[in-house]
Amino acid sequence: MALLPGLEVVLERNAARSGNRRLSDEEVARIHGRMAGWYGSGLPIIDNSQYDVAQTAQMLDEAVARSIASPPSW
Repeated sequence: MALLPGLEVVLERNAARSGNRRLSDEEVARIHGRMAGWYGSGLPIIDNSQYDVAQTAQMLDEAVARSIASPPSW
C-alpha cells in the first residue's frame, strides 16, 4: 500500500519544508515519477492530495480492511 498524492501537491508540501527536510524540485519530481510506476503493480495506491490526516488514516484503514477480507494474489 502506498500514499501517492499528485506531483503538484508533493511539490507544494516540499516547498513548505526547511533545512535538510527540503529537497530540490527536481529530486522530488524524480522520486514521484519512480513511485508513479507503482500504479501498474497491483498495490493499493491512495492519492491523498485532498485528504487531511484523519481522512488519510480512514482511507488507510479501509484499504487494510479490504486487503484482509480479500488478500491480494501477488
